[in-house]
Amino acid sequence: MFRTEEKINFLQYQDNVRLNTLVTIRRYIRVIPKFLRYALVGGFATAVHYVVLVTLVELFSLSPLLAASLGAACGVVIAYAGNRLFTFGNDACHRIVLPRFMLVAVLGTVLNGAIVWAGMEILSLHYMSAQVAATLWVLMMTYSLNRTWTFA
Repeated sequence: MFRTEEKINFLQYQDNVRLNTLVTIRRYIRVIPKFLRYALVGGFATAVHYVVLVTLVELFSLSPLLAASLGAACGVVIAYAGNRLFTFGNDACHRIVLPRFMLVAVLGTVLNGAIVWAGMEILSLHYMSAQVAATLWVLMMTYSLNRTWTFA
């Protein structure tokens, strides 16, 4: 059996180990540039979106429109949490940050649609070429807005 003093020392040791582990993780995270972290979070959120979409359509015979909407909602939750914690390390009030994030997401969605439409209708691009261009533009625009306004 531990004596009281030994228990206290052991608990302090455990707290120090946890703290050192968190400091080490934060150091590694800082090494990864913010834009790359933003792109990684977005890529993961997109993967979740697609997994939910395909699962709901293929396994549960849900309509693709509803499944895509539910998948997008899941992706937005992942993107918000990941960018708040991993990319920007923000601890501001959700009441302020979440509506800003959602507004940027809506602007990104509208811009994406406009670029794909313009690419296909005006420039006669294949829809996938237009989508790649839209993805790059929206990635840069949403990163800039989220960095300077949403999570500032």
